[in-house]
Amino acid sequence: MRNITTFIILILIVLSSCITSRPERLESKRQRKCELANYRWGCNLSSDSVMIIRETITELRDTTIFFYVPADTVSDTLFVFFDDNGLVNSKPSTLDTEFASSWAQVVQGKLYHDLVQKEKELAATIKDAIQKHSKIEYKAVIKTIEKEVNRLTGWQKFFIIIGKVFSILTLFTFGYVVIQVIKWLKEIVK
Repeated sequence: MRNITTFIILILIVLSSCITSRPERLESKRQRKCELANYRWGCNLSSDSVMIIRETITELRDTTIFFYVPADTVSDTLFVFFDDNGLVNSKPSTLDTEFASSWAQVVQGKLYHDLVQKEKELAATIKDAIQKHSKIEYKAVIKTIEKEVNRLTGWQKFFIIIGKVFSILTLFTFGYVVIQVIKWLKEIVK
């Protein structure tokens, strides 16, 4: 009889002990992370905050420009003569324009001709070349939601631990009682 009353008392103690639920533990963990972030980076978690990110993208494109170059014609006339062997010869002829120079001469019936392109830088003004500007603005509003979370006191945490210890002891006691009952039943059956 005494074992049964002890067993009932232990079961009542186990059933009356407190434990926290999973959502409360997760909320407590999240709150600790927020407090750590506030300590490290100085975030103000007590008020609503607005974060605005502005990004300007400038895209430049190449532009092909065609401009007019005036035509230029230069001509020269030379007399040719025959030498003693009957071959044609001439004096050298040189022609110059803004973009090229030419040299030509007939020597012993052969025409020698050189055309040299001059390096020339042409000036062209490109006013406001093609540019494309686009602005992207991101706006994120971060709101702080205050939740009321039940905090455990030291006594409550102590009783939670005691409850867990008593529940383990109760399981062992229950197992012991079951084994004793089985032994007792075996003796009666014999």
